[in-house]
Amino acid sequence: MLQCLPKNCQDLRKINLEGCHKLENRSLKYFVKCKKLSHLNFSHCYYFQDCGIIFLADGLPEIKSINLDGISLTDRGVKGLVDSHYLFLEEVELDGGEKEISDVGLEQLSRCKQLKHLGISFCECLTDQSLEYLKELKNLVYLRLSKGRDFSSDGLSSFFKEASLSKLRVLNLSECIEVNDQVVSDMLQACGSHLKELSLSWCDSITDTGLISIVDHCCNMENLDLSGIGSIYGECLLRVPEEMTKLKFLDLRLCRQILDNLIDDIVQRKKDLKIEQTCKNEYLFLMLCT
Repeated sequence: MLQCLPKNCQDLRKINLEGCHKLENRSLKYFVKCKKLSHLNFSHCYYFQDCGIIFLADGLPEIKSINLDGISLTDRGVKGLVDSHYLFLEEVELDGGEKEISDVGLEQLSRCKQLKHLGISFCECLTDQSLEYLKELKNLVYLRLSKGRDFSSDGLSSFFKEASLSKLRVLNLSECIEVNDQVVSDMLQACGSHLKELSLSWCDSITDTGLISIVDHCCNMENLDLSGIGSIYGECLLRVPEEMTKLKFLDLRLCRQILDNLIDDIVQRKKDLKIEQTCKNEYLFLMLCT
């Protein structure tokens, strides 16, 4: 099927092959013949490796968007991609699982001054040094750094104080365990008023002090994920209908301290708000599992 692309699709600009598990490095020879390709989604095409991505980067003249989530890429592959396309890259999705992408890879990405969208799953080998490199990116609209467990509270606070985040609209720091109330405060001082989506799921160091900061500063928030934060009671959420008027989705699953009657009160006063919560049977199941 891929052999048909160069023969019939010379004007092809975007292609989505997410989850096509049988694609291998040798398949890429067909894509490099489509010289107008600039937006590529190879998410969870497991058999791709560094050499394949480097071949693709060398063969295409201008890659603007590439999704490599779920692929075991290393710093070498990131460098090969950036070397060829740092002037053009606007959207990049990577997977840092198995400790294969380190601070070295983030140093390479910091060369991509046009980057607007950066998502990294499993930031398990990234440290505060990566946050220093990210300060070089001035055009970020979307930033996801999930499972960045080696980011320190001081490093995160420094990032939000010193980075240029005026364009940021979506921020995901799920499972970054050092995100605490002070980090939340510094984050919201930097970009809270224009954030539309925020995920802090499983950032269990956040208390109601941090939650109050969110309600106070995020007047344009549309989607808020606080799932798994067991230390918040959420009384300040009663101000959501009046102070977070644009909020449409609120995830409170596994927020065990938040009472059902508080959630019912919010929903009654804000009919357009959907709140996800964990039912009692789910709690019982989780307790039995643990």
